[in-house]
Amino acid sequence: IIGAHVVLMHDETKTKKNVVKVHLGVAGSDIHAEAAHDDLYAAIDAVTDKLARQLRKRKTKLTSHKKHLTQ
Repeated sequence: IIGAHVVLMHDETKTKKNVVKVHLGVAGSDIHAEAAHDDLYAAIDAVTDKLARQLRKRKTKLTSHKKHLTQ
């Protein structure tokens, strides 16, 4: 991970009041995730889960591609 940008927003006029946006700068294409929830901590947990899934998928693709090249 080269860099991270996290934005926490709170808006009283919306039904899901807390929004969390994350941008991770990594080698290759960047990773983005966004989650909204009434509870700030629930929104943070949701965006963390989304980022973990995306990072795991990216690593799996890289390692499977490397294994395929060596066989």
